[in-house]
Amino acid sequence: MNENDRIKDLELQARNTRHLVDRIIYAAYGIKVQELIKALCNREEEKHNAESVSDR
Repeated sequence: MNENDRIKDLELQARNTRHLVDRIIYAAYGIKVQELIKALCNREEEKHNAESVSDR
């Protein structure tokens, strides 16, 4: 197995792991990981905007 094969194997493992984690999170919380990340980013952005407004 050469380096390229090892890299491709690791990429495949990462995709499989990401898929399994997404299924687990969805089963537990009813939301996909990408949706969760977007929601958290939006929450942080709203928090930052609220702090900016209150500083005026």
